[in-house]
Amino acid sequence: MDDPKTAGRWVSAWSTSPIDASLSESGVLDRLGVAVTDVSARTAVQLTAGGTHIRLTLSNIFGVLPLHVAACTIAIGADDARGIDPATLRTVTFGGQTHVRIGAGESCTSDAAALPVAAGQTLAVTVFYRGINAMRTIGLIGGCSHAELGNCTRRTLLHMAVPMQHTADSGAYEVIPALTEIDVLAAAGTH
Repeated sequence: MDDPKTAGRWVSAWSTSPIDASLSESGVLDRLGVAVTDVSARTAVQLTAGGTHIRLTLSNIFGVLPLHVAACTIAIGADDARGIDPATLRTVTFGGQTHVRIGAGESCTSDAAALPVAAGQTLAVTVFYRGINAMRTIGLIGGCSHAELGNCTRRTLLHMAVPMQHTADSGAYEVIPALTEIDVLAAAGTH
């Protein structure tokens, strides 16, 4: 396999601007109806560029405590924002590990994961957060997220998922927890 660092050019295929807000304050985690410490969030986004590999940026830039990512997967989305195509499921690693601790005020970019995607395809990113009771770094535009208790990173469909939404005076917004950017390794010469 070609080395992802030299086989093409990394381009942004999706991003959102992080804001400082608590999911607990906006009521998203409260809708699960139980005390939450271990939760998975699946975010479905439409990619604007295609490539052979994917890397993710997760942010805890507004966090006051470390954010513990215990597992993360990507897959082509299927059905609705809760489902994935299991044949495309890939484990995402961070520095070769399947887990990462993102310190307060920090961001983290994953290793390259091999998954061919095309512009316009839906990518589902599922992250299992361990020991969470609030998340301060979120995005509000550009994707559709659902939360479910426990490690759901390998589930084809989230059956008990709660939509992650925030309602404000200006309207209702989809909440995108921690995920701030998706890059794809595009063919050399892609702009």
